[in-house]
Parts: sequence; structure tokens; C-alpha cells
Amino acid sequence: MAHGGVPAIATARRLLFAPVDVAYVSRGDDGHAGTPALVMLGRGDGALTLLRFSIPLAPEAKVLEAYLVLERPTGVETDPTPVSLFAARVLDPWDSRSISWARQPRVEEVGAPVTEVSPASGPLVRIDIRPLVERWRRRMGGDEGIAVVAAGRSATGMAFALAAWGDSQGPTLELYVK
Repeated sequence: MAHGGVPAIATARRLLFAPVDVAYVSRGDDGHAGTPALVMLGRGDGALTLLRFSIPLAPEAKVLEAYLVLERPTGVETDPTPVSLFAARVLDPWDSRSISWARQPRVEEVGAPVTEVSPASGPLVRIDIRPLVERWRRRMGGDEGIAVVAAGRSATGMAFALAAWGDSQGPTLELYVK
């Protein structure tokens, strides 16, 4: 850091949140009981992972960084083609107990950064969701969670844990605030 300054993130509070609801939908899905612990994203089938968090952010809180952290389970073979992931805003109410491809909520892209995940990437994938969390902080309403969307196409997709699977604990929201 120039002139002995301290990076803003070094003075921030790091907060971790588990989702209060998680769902997965893919084309051809005619409904299922519960959400699978392991899902594949990036097969070109339009699959989405939906997550909802309950985060008590004060309107004056300054969000420095916000990430959705997904875990890639070890021991699951995938195509060597990288998969690009980004977060989108969920517009309609949903419930993981009754969601299906036919009853999935609408999602809206918010210009969130894209994260490229290759098979050689580490086990943790961080997706920048700051634009979405900023909306929550400002209490803009109309937000029903986060959708993880895959761009591109791979023969197998990339495996992610949505619940405890082997050493994986499932998704987490990592927030840095002042």
C-alpha cells in the first residue's frame, strides 16, 4: 500500500452467513423432494441454484465486499471446460419444498461480475454479489434471493455442494462491512 496506508478491507468486519433456503432447478425437472446436496452447473440446461439469506444490515452500513462462496466437492470428475458463473437477482417468491422447472421464479441480471471456474481451480469459488447486497442494504425491496447462473456450456458441468457433502459444508455468504 502506498505511503503506509492500510487497505480498507483490513479494518472491516468479516461476517459469514448460511442461507436460510436453498433450491436447485434444471430443465426436465418435474419436482423433487428437497434440494440435492450435490448439483451440476454449466451443462447448458439452464440449471439455477437459488439461495435466500436473512442478513440484518443497517442502512448506514458500508458494504466493502460481498461474496457467495460455493464449495466444489473433491472426488467428482468433470469436463475440463471452464464454467462461468454469475449472480442474478431473484424477483419472485419461492420455496425449496415446492420449486420445480415449471414453477421457478423469474430472475434478473444485475451486471454482477462473472467468475470463471476451471477444473484446476481450488475447492472454494467466490462469486462477487456486492451489487445485490447493496440493494438489500438500501431496502429497495423486490428481492427474493440470489440465483447462481452459469454462462457457457460444458459436457458435464461443474459440481457444487449445496449441503454437507464429504468435506464440503455448502454455500456461505461472506460479507465485509464497516
